[in-house]
Amino acid sequence: MELNIEKLRKKVERFDFRTLKEVEEFCKPIYDEMKKIRLDFEKDTISDKTLIEYFKNDDPKDRFTNISVAGSILGGIELRNLWRKNGNLDGEEEKFPYNSKQIEMIDRYHDLEDILNEVEWYVESTVFEDE
Repeated sequence: MELNIEKLRKKVERFDFRTLKEVEEFCKPIYDEMKKIRLDFEKDTISDKTLIEYFKNDDPKDRFTNISVAGSILGGIELRNLWRKNGNLDGEEEKFPYNSKQIEMIDRYHDLEDILNEVEWYVESTVFEDE
């Protein structure tokens, strides 16, 4: 079951947690979904012939199957393309090596990660009833 990102964000925006147990209960399904996405992404990319060819000179050879690394790769491509658009970098626009399904997994994973980062900030700055 896929979590609703907008509902999660709204709960985090309200900081509607009174105890650490509530925080743990809120975060567990997010961690579970992130783990599933991470494993699905690796499974989907490890044998993708297009990606294997694109990253054939990389070391380590399978780093492109790590969803966090993939997000950084896409971010780098976006940044270089923006520089090209603004005349600050020569060369042709780069295309993403990942397919649309893989990019959706990367985006979803990072959305969930952002929510956890907000919760972490909240937890670090709050004293809870059960502490």
